[in-house]
Amino acid sequence: MHDTLVTLVPILVGLGFVFVIGSLVFKATSGVAEWSNNNSLPVLEVPAIVVNKRVDTKIRRHRHNHGTNHIGHTSTSSSNTYYITFENKDNSERHVFSVNQREFDQIIENDSGYLTHQGTRYHKFNRDHNV
Repeated sequence: MHDTLVTLVPILVGLGFVFVIGSLVFKATSGVAEWSNNNSLPVLEVPAIVVNKRVDTKIRRHRHNHGTNHIGHTSTSSSNTYYITFENKDNSERHVFSVNQREFDQIIENDSGYLTHQGTRYHKFNRDHNV
């Protein structure tokens, strides 16, 4: 039994390491591919309406130990990612973009205007003030 564990544990640790490194390489490669693809596309300005807004909140809990007596505290931090869904008025095609908080706060659902984007890359939204 002991010999089996001595053999099995390094294999499992190695597979875990390969999985983690493979995941990181895949994520980096797909990010570079998306960036490159966006750069090859034209910047478009299309008439659009804001159909949805949402916030994804990620909460992280951190345990802090002080010394060997395991007395410590837990802290919590959070981060938000802001998304807006636009619908192209010409062809009803929808695009979801991650935006910064300032843009998110300034744009409201049912706003009408012109969306400027390049593939999956959001540039700006200019509200039509005549509505």
